[in-house]
Amino acid sequence: MQGDISEMPDEGNFNEADIWHISFDYLEKNQDNMPNLYAAYLKAQDEAFDNWAVFRDGNKAISYEVAQKIGELYSDDEDAVLEDCLENMRQWNSYPIDAENACLEFELPENFPTLSSL
Repeated sequence: MQGDISEMPDEGNFNEADIWHISFDYLEKNQDNMPNLYAAYLKAQDEAFDNWAVFRDGNKAISYEVAQKIGELYSDDEDAVLEDCLENMRQWNSYPIDAENACLEFELPENFPTLSSL
């Protein structure tokens, strides 16, 4: 393992994983997929809510805890707001690979056994 873990205190912390954070830009681009979260986000923005999560790069985001809070304060259906977050996470987890950002191509070796030969 390289580096000092004290330099990266959130590294490996389940609650700090990027998958739990939705950037404002991402939400804007995917508002049709998360309509309840988006509606609560807009109301929170209108009411000057400022208790957003912060990415490591300093940009504001929506964590699951923030979604709970804005769902409670700015939505008639907090459960639907949270379900939008969970569904978004499920979709990210269902992708086998992010082809756009993949830096390596994976190929099986020529002598890799096939199911029919097992």
